[in-house]
Amino acid sequence: MKKIVFLLFFAYLVSETFCFTNLFDGLHIMPFKKVKRHGRDGTAAPLVLNDSKTETEATSPQENEDEEMETQSPLQPILPLKPILPPQPIPPSEPISPPNIVDRNDDSSPKNMNCRCIPDSTKCDGVKKDNGARWRRWDLRIVNDEDCNPNEIYCCSEKTCGQRKIFNNKNQQSEKYAHYGSYPWHAEILSQDNSFIGSGVLISPNYILTVAHKIVGLNNNFKIVFGSWNTTNKNEKVIVAMAESTKIHDGYDSESLENDIAIIKINQKLMYNIDSNINAACLPERDVLPNTQCWTAGWGKSNFIYDNYEHVLKQVSLNIISQDECEKKLKKTRLGEEFMLNKNSFICAGGEQGKDSCTGDGGGALVCKNEFDRFEVVGLTSWGIGCGELDVPGVYINVKSYLKWIEKAMNPGRKLQLNPRSMPL
Repeated sequence: MKKIVFLLFFAYLVSETFCFTNLFDGLHIMPFKKVKRHGRDGTAAPLVLNDSKTETEATSPQENEDEEMETQSPLQPILPLKPILPPQPIPPSEPISPPNIVDRNDDSSPKNMNCRCIPDSTKCDGVKKDNGARWRRWDLRIVNDEDCNPNEIYCCSEKTCGQRKIFNNKNQQSEKYAHYGSYPWHAEILSQDNSFIGSGVLISPNYILTVAHKIVGLNNNFKIVFGSWNTTNKNEKVIVAMAESTKIHDGYDSESLENDIAIIKINQKLMYNIDSNINAACLPERDVLPNTQCWTAGWGKSNFIYDNYEHVLKQVSLNIISQDECEKKLKKTRLGEEFMLNKNSFICAGGEQGKDSCTGDGGGALVCKNEFDRFEVVGLTSWGIGCGELDVPGVYINVKSYLKWIEKAMNPGRKLQLNPRSMPL
């Protein structure tokens, strides 16, 4: 057997020397080849036939010294080999964008964001500039914050409600009168012949709240004016809308004024980003605490002596009074000791001499600042005993008690998202 193998091997060498390549075409005999047993790093290397190499592709002497070689039997049949594909190029990764830095020379505002200066002691309900001058949660490229005072921070949020958009206006007159645009949620309700009916408060682009006793029985036959400040100024920029539908609370009592609340849907959607003197107030998220400073505004009478309404929007600051204290003080009035304050329907504020809402202010908002420096409508001007009398607080609809009702009125047929545990029983 060894002799036969030797002869075949000898014959193969002769054929290769004299180019007798046809001699072994019918035989499945594999010529000698070098097989790399291991790569340089110790991993298995692919099999490569040496007979396919040219002289320029021959293995270098250094590679022969580094790699272990073995001789494969010439009688080993040729096995089908998978084609060796060239290595695929690795696609370049996308460049990593550098973090967005606050650009003090950029006056543009971020899309869908509203930016403002707030006291540095106030929480920002969006995103604010930190010491590294970067914005953490949104991909922002903002803003010129040089207008903020040293004790203020620049805060940007997707939320727009409860925000005054006009400051330091030259129309300031005195503390009695509101600055132009300082109550952008305040709405004026007029009859079709422009007779004054009352006030309301904008809570969304197409809904306002007011008290029921101002519009009950009107059957949507009235209009609402937004952005008004001086009612005698015909050049003011205002928006006039019509009432599309009105919902009065089912429990409204015209004698006790319990559940004295109504919601009006207007026939258009207001654009806050266009009109700087129009914006919605926020709905309250929690009960307002006693001694909280709040504000209300309106064109109502200063007291019962004067018959005329005011032309310029008035404002007054009032402190919240606990419901128990309010009930005690109202019992000392003509209401008598039998009076009981409905604490689900009402909250109270005021009681200072000469500081009160009065006739004609009904339906206007009692607003307080929340922890994010936004104005929340905590009450609606409803009723009182006299106007501005000492130790006689004004009574306002407790808006917090009606959040579930408001949500349902604004989204009929939609499952409520409010937490029922936060609702009064």
